[in-house]
Amino acid sequence: MGPVGTQGIFGFTTSDANLHLYVKTKSAFRYWKGIPTGVTMSRVWYLPDCQKWATAGSDFKLYLWNIKQNQDEGEYLVGKPLSLHYDEITDCVEIKEPKCLCTCSMDRSIVMYDANQGYVIRVIKLAHENSIKKMTYIKEYGGYLVTVSFNMDAKVWQPANIYGEALLGKLKGHNNPIVSVEKLPGQPFVVTVDLVNTIIIWDVRTLKSIQTITIK
Repeated sequence: MGPVGTQGIFGFTTSDANLHLYVKTKSAFRYWKGIPTGVTMSRVWYLPDCQKWATAGSDFKLYLWNIKQNQDEGEYLVGKPLSLHYDEITDCVEIKEPKCLCTCSMDRSIVMYDANQGYVIRVIKLAHENSIKKMTYIKEYGGYLVTVSFNMDAKVWQPANIYGEALLGKLKGHNNPIVSVEKLPGQPFVVTVDLVNTIIIWDVRTLKSIQTITIK
């Protein structure tokens, strides 16, 4: 499964090295087209601010695509693939300040790319002790990036501080490895869930938990 773009385009990747696209109709999704990607893609995202699609290749590169319903057949790939990771890219988000794309990877690094030109703004190597599996970004309140790895702590970063120490601290409270993190839109809160379905809501400004929910 994949994201839905602003024009009602639904995209997903398959092992046949194609980006498959469906268009939303009144009652269902209708198959539109398949775009050859050259390499197998493992993940796909829609980036609403720059209105582009992004895919993570098996070659550890990030590919950007310009896909709209009314465009003519032609070149969909935007520029050259962004290549700085040496293992699988696991997530991609848009950052407001500085305006950029941010990726994380199994190689434990975080990379920030200029959203328009594609040049590297910053690389944070060994951002976690283990591979980074997921991240989420809160654009309000100064901007907070939260990343989770194969351990029990999440990390909170301030991407706007591109020259100094970007790490603000850790979210500590889980007793089992965290499997996912999501933001609460418009709020300074994120939600983490671990392997045994313990859910914790955090305030990223204080790095403190505000609620813990245990599902048995």
